[in-house]
Amino acid sequence: MMDEYNNLSEEDKKNYDISNLGDGVELVGYSGDDGKVDLSQAITKSSFKFDGVDDYIKINLEEKNYINEIVENGFTFEFYGTMEEDGRDWNQNPGRGVSIPECIGLFGLWTGNLEDQAMLRFNISPSEGKYQAIWSPLYGDILKWWDPDYVTDKNKFYSSGIVDLEDGYWNQYLDLGVEDFSKSFYLTIVVDPTEQFTESFPEHGVTDNLSITQEIYVDGVSQDKKGLNKLLWDFLINKDLKYDFNCFCVGLCSLGGGPEWHLLKGDCYSLRLYNRALTEGEVTENYKKTKEYHELLENQ
Repeated sequence: MMDEYNNLSEEDKKNYDISNLGDGVELVGYSGDDGKVDLSQAITKSSFKFDGVDDYIKINLEEKNYINEIVENGFTFEFYGTMEEDGRDWNQNPGRGVSIPECIGLFGLWTGNLEDQAMLRFNISPSEGKYQAIWSPLYGDILKWWDPDYVTDKNKFYSSGIVDLEDGYWNQYLDLGVEDFSKSFYLTIVVDPTEQFTESFPEHGVTDNLSITQEIYVDGVSQDKKGLNKLLWDFLINKDLKYDFNCFCVGLCSLGGGPEWHLLKGDCYSLRLYNRALTEGEVTENYKKTKEYHELLENQ
């Protein structure tokens, strides 16, 4: 897409069809003086820029019924580029404040309304001196709608990445193994509901909790693989429940209550969202081919 855009005349760039970016894609914040999307703010020779001020991408999953495909087949998110910690953050409720100012908002499953938190959300935040990825489904909100039996037996929500269920939310931490985010890296996140397994937690009095697989790769190499509770996945993804998850937000994600929002600041060389879980071989192949292509662009 960047090649196609950069090869256009200045006049054709002004009239570029945004639908070429993909089904259901909306650019937020990339506006010129006339209020229309101005891709010259975003696209350079080899990257797509997130300014960390108001830029992010919304992807409408209802365009081609992608939500149902994700339920069955999972998804894969790929980001190749650089990140900085000083993207803007704010709380929709000013009285709540911001809990982790240096947090980087990457993507989330969302209603599309800034008054609503992203429910499956992926942020990058320092913890114990290193960066980790945080999945944060809202456990407290789940209990409002879930079968009452689960309120009294919340340990059924445990899976291998869990931190705590006691304080009303659930964070999972997956190691990234990235030391310097200002240097380019290729991040791949795979969630695969077709690969299921059971996990036991005797310390919490539960055995055989069913989990689906979530795995993180950096530069084509797996860094961490943990379970995501199947009950939780079914609840969050089910369109028949109270929430209307019809968007992925990219370059923006919520973290704490309010909701608290964090923007991504950085250069993106490649961004892909698949409505299925890629195999390890496909992840590695994408990384190698994309990196080679980016290096060709840089050397032109």
